[in-house]
Amino acid sequence: MPLAPDHVGLTTRSRPVLQWYAAGPLNGKLEFTLNEGQKTVMETALNPDKPGVQSLDLARHRYSLKPGVEYEWRVALIIDAEQRAADLIAGGAVRYEPASAELQAQVKRAKPQELPAIYAEAGQWYDALASLSAQITAHPQEKALRVQRAALLEQVGLTEAAESDRRAAAQ
Repeated sequence: MPLAPDHVGLTTRSRPVLQWYAAGPLNGKLEFTLNEGQKTVMETALNPDKPGVQSLDLARHRYSLKPGVEYEWRVALIIDAEQRAADLIAGGAVRYEPASAELQAQVKRAKPQELPAIYAEAGQWYDALASLSAQITAHPQEKALRVQRAALLEQVGLTEAAESDRRAAAQ
């Protein structure tokens, strides 16, 4: 399932991190596709390593979004390479809007743990999620971070992924 709102999510980064959640092991290959309108602008195979939150960092793939342009991104689980109609597909929409001078100043002054709230208050969904996920990766023992991400996910109805974070925080 995409970790994205049901509307176009915003980012201040031309190369955002896009994330999705896999409830269990993925049997098959994953394919990531980024579309600008009807045109596919990026496509790459992914190797899922484990269940949970997965991500693709556009910076690692050297692709930059254009400001103000809406993109659709999808992750397809390829069940049968000969029958692509059987693929399980999920995705979201993203638009890059450069940060205002005020937001840039807030981000520059902020401590890493303050960034998710700053981005969320500014309506920058992908940045809020990415900064929180980066903190979880850097500090996996800090259970409060998973609770915080669960709350963010619940705000946009991503209850299954949120529940997974809550379970991990309870262990």
